[in-house]
Amino acid sequence: MAHPNGSDDESQTPADQPRVERVRFDGQDAWCKRPEAARSSIFTSLHRILDRVLPKVMRSTNAVGGIDALHGEAKRLRVFDVKGLPVPKVLQETEEHLVLSDCGAQLRGHMRVSSDAAEKTRLIAQALEVLVSIHQAGLAHGRPFLKDMTLSNEGAIYVLDLEEDPIARMPLADAQARDVYLFLLSCAEFQDDPKQGLKRVLGTYLTNAPKEVAPRLIALCNSLRVLRWIIRGTGATLFTHDAHGAYWAARVLEGVADLDVAD
Repeated sequence: MAHPNGSDDESQTPADQPRVERVRFDGQDAWCKRPEAARSSIFTSLHRILDRVLPKVMRSTNAVGGIDALHGEAKRLRVFDVKGLPVPKVLQETEEHLVLSDCGAQLRGHMRVSSDAAEKTRLIAQALEVLVSIHQAGLAHGRPFLKDMTLSNEGAIYVLDLEEDPIARMPLADAQARDVYLFLLSCAEFQDDPKQGLKRVLGTYLTNAPKEVAPRLIALCNSLRVLRWIIRGTGATLFTHDAHGAYWAARVLEGVADLDVAD
C-alpha cells in the first residue's frame, strides 16, 4: 500500500516527518499520526513528584509516548466507535503510524474566530452532549478540551486524542468527574459571565449524567479549593486562558454540594 502521503518514497526517516499531518489515504482526506518520543526519565520523575501533591483525580494520565501510545489510542478509538460514539475511524495501524479519518476543523479554533455568540453557546451544548454520551457509555475521555474536538462540515462534533486512558489510573466515576472539570475549564473563555455560564453547563450535565459522578465532583471540588485560592491570590487568571478556566471551573464546582445530587 502506498505511504499515507500518497507517495512511494521510503527515504524519509521518522525524524524528518511531522508528528501529525493531513494526508490522502485511499482517496479520502485523513490524518497521519506518528509516535512521540518515549517520555524521558526526567519527565516521568517530575510527574511522580507532582502526583504526590496533586489530588488523586488530577494526577497525570499522560501516555508513555512511543508507538505503544498510538496502539493504545487505536484500541480506545475502536472501543468508542463500537459504542457508537463520534470518533475518527482507524484507517491504518502500523508500527510507524496511525491513519485516522478526517473529522473536520478544530472546535476551539472555529469558536475563537466566530463572532456569533449564539453559535458558541450551541456548540458548547452540543459538545456537552457528546461528553454525556461518553459517560453514559461507561467511558471517560481523559482530556475533553474543546481543542481536542472537531466540527465536521456536516455540523457533527467528534472527539480526538485518546492516547490517555484515565480509567487505568483511577476509578471510572473519578475519571468522569475529572472530565467534567476539564471540559468546564476549556469552556470558560467563551463565557461573558463565566460563573453563570458554567453553572448552566454543569447543571445540564448533572441532569443527564451517571448518578455516581456528582459525589466525586464534590470530592474533586474540595481538593481543588486550595488551587483556586492560589490562582486567585496570584492573579494568574489575568494571564492565560487555562488559569482563567481552572479558577472558574473550580469555583462553579463548589455549587454541586448545594444540589440534591449527592449520595
